[in-house]
Amino acid sequence: MAGEMLGKDGYVHVGSDLVAETRGWSVEETAETIDTTVAGDTTRTFSTTYKNWTATVDVLYDVDDTAQTALAIGESVTVKFYPEAAAVTFGTPTTGDTELSGTAVVTGKTITAAYDGIIEASISLQGDGVLTYGSVA
Repeated sequence: MAGEMLGKDGYVHVGSDLVAETRGWSVEETAETIDTTVAGDTTRTFSTTYKNWTATVDVLYDVDDTAQTALAIGESVTVKFYPEAAAVTFGTPTTGDTELSGTAVVTGKTITAAYDGIIEASISLQGDGVLTYGSVA
């Protein structure tokens, strides 16, 4: 079907560097609200106040990857999420591809190892400003 995107095609950049060994990622946007209901109303009403976004990037842990190294706790990074990859070169943005971008602070990193598996990491990001939706120019 046209328009469908596959998870295997998604990738992430920190600055201009591709995050190697990505297993998956998620971006969540939220909006805080305040109750604006007044006496006499029959249903509650709300107004939006602050918007926020967070993200998680799951990877096979790679200490030699420049982008993973840049995702150090407390660092402010420019991050770009691409939910689709052109067939030409995986990880290289192509004109017209969907791009979500913003600045984020790295707020957490969990490194997990099992005796019978590959070491993985889950990196948490807190958006610092607007998450922009666009297309690669």
